[in-house]
Amino acid sequence: MASLDPTEFRMRNQRYPRWFPVFGEVADPLLTDTRFFVRKAIGWVLREASKHHPDEVVGWVGARLDRISGLTLREGLKRVPEEQKAAVLLAYRTPGDV
Repeated sequence: MASLDPTEFRMRNQRYPRWFPVFGEVADPLLTDTRFFVRKAIGWVLREASKHHPDEVVGWVGARLDRISGLTLREGLKRVPEEQKAAVLLAYRTPGDV
């Protein structure tokens, strides 16, 4: 596995704030889509983002618990720390308490 030099790592982290809002604009209306691979793809992007920005992903997901599918949620939270993941999943399972 090739490692990133510090400059490349900083550049990747600086790009995140730019692309995540764009992702949100595209993904938000697709959250209610019933197609498996649409749900899986949104979750995959969230999972990748959560590797370096778990708080932002948890915040984005948490604001959409009423519309997000279980598949998207589980996939998106795979790399989120267990404590945060448990809180989001509990809120997802108990609607109205968000």
